[in-house]
Amino acid sequence: MAPPYVPRFRNLRTLHLGSRALAACCLMLLLASCASDSPTAAGGDGTSADADFTALFLPPTQVEKQQILASWAQPVPASQIQIEAIDTVMIASDAVVVRIVSHEIEGERHVGAITHPVGVTDPLPVLLYCHFDVEGIQFESAVLVLTAVAGLRGGQFAYVIPAYRGQSMRLGTRSFRSEGERSPWDGEIADAIGLLKVAWTLPETIDGRAAALGLSAGATVALLAAVREPGIEAVVDYFGPSDFFGAFSQNMLRQIVDDEIPEIRRIPLVADLLVLPWANGRISTPQMRLELLRRSPAQFADRLPEILAHHGTQDDIVDQSETTRLQAAMNGVGGHMQSWSYISAGHSPFGMYGALARTAQFLADFAASP
Repeated sequence: MAPPYVPRFRNLRTLHLGSRALAACCLMLLLASCASDSPTAAGGDGTSADADFTALFLPPTQVEKQQILASWAQPVPASQIQIEAIDTVMIASDAVVVRIVSHEIEGERHVGAITHPVGVTDPLPVLLYCHFDVEGIQFESAVLVLTAVAGLRGGQFAYVIPAYRGQSMRLGTRSFRSEGERSPWDGEIADAIGLLKVAWTLPETIDGRAAALGLSAGATVALLAAVREPGIEAVVDYFGPSDFFGAFSQNMLRQIVDDEIPEIRRIPLVADLLVLPWANGRISTPQMRLELLRRSPAQFADRLPEILAHHGTQDDIVDQSETTRLQAAMNGVGGHMQSWSYISAGHSPFGMYGALARTAQFLADFAASP
């Protein structure tokens, strides 16, 4: 069924996004930004001695999990859909139509990009790309990432690329902003699912089928979106955090409370929104446990689809134990996950020999499945 689109303007141009070397360079710069150059955020007056870490990190109970599942039970609606811009780009050798689309979620207007090949006749499966930045996403950079980490062309999937609430989507020299306050690993999930549902209304897509791919914090978005949306049938996870109840996250939260906030993109935001208010008593420990739980996809492994995960042994941003923990959770529920460890690789897909080919085959198998 065609969506109730109201075009605002149309501006066709052509961009050429086919260089693998250029893709690699851009992705290296993007991942370098995971380590923020901004000053470390100031902490509150809480210390690790004041905060009850023992109670905070007890294993989640079934009652707590049911509370989170109940909060996710309502479907994510997307309404008041409008086209903000239309362009054409070249992805590898494929000419692709790009729509910048806006829609309303929870009373706020959000934006994102949806693509399909020029002249497509048969509906395509959707690939949801979940980015990791805190400010927004440049469409051209997102496409270069997909080229670099998965060897994808423009004709294999309809790409869906959200700009989460409080962030911008940039296409060429134009910028489109999503309303709302930034909401890491929570509101971002609703935003991604909302745009995915908009894409599923298009005649160029296969309704109700998608794969998701993310790097770093974006991989956590992809995993959580799959927990909440059964139409996401496969996830590619490049070195994503998976469980706030694991040792890696526990250590990071202790650093935050001790005013040693890691200079890693997203962490100062999480510190200001959640960790420091909890340490200072403005968020209770039971409520904080729920906040951590709803951001921990490994705790909902029984709801996750097939996963392909990549992680380097020398990753100094997200410890490899996060992928190991997710694998153990998937094994525990009889899930399907293949995780690959790359000796000496860091927080980057480069140096992960064979990862691109594995990802390309994994996504091709998904696309070919009934």
